[in-house]
Amino acid sequence: MSALRHRKQRHDAGRLCFDAVVTYRSHPLCGQTVEITGSVEHDFCRHLLIRQDHGGAFYLPAWMITPEAGSIKPVDTPRLPLERLRDLRALLDLPLHSREDELVSTGDVDATTPS
Repeated sequence: MSALRHRKQRHDAGRLCFDAVVTYRSHPLCGQTVEITGSVEHDFCRHLLIRQDHGGAFYLPAWMITPEAGSIKPVDTPRLPLERLRDLRALLDLPLHSREDELVSTGDVDATTPS
């Protein structure tokens, strides 16, 4: 059975609107049906806009409603050594630090001195 269910008798021209079940086991809403009212592309990944009953909203990566997401199972023994994970963390942090440095130096150039 598909995790997607279109809402009955609901039509809003040009807007995405359907129900889906969150299948990713590590998400707090796993197993619950959510109302999807929009979609955006962010960092090359499709995210779905989820509306909540209390009026709030949040984005959920689209892959978290796929059947494949429900089949992901944790393993008892990690497959990557801790040192490799640290290397990966350091690599991922590099662009962030470089970008922060650029923003700081750019701000210095643009600043005006009060007279």
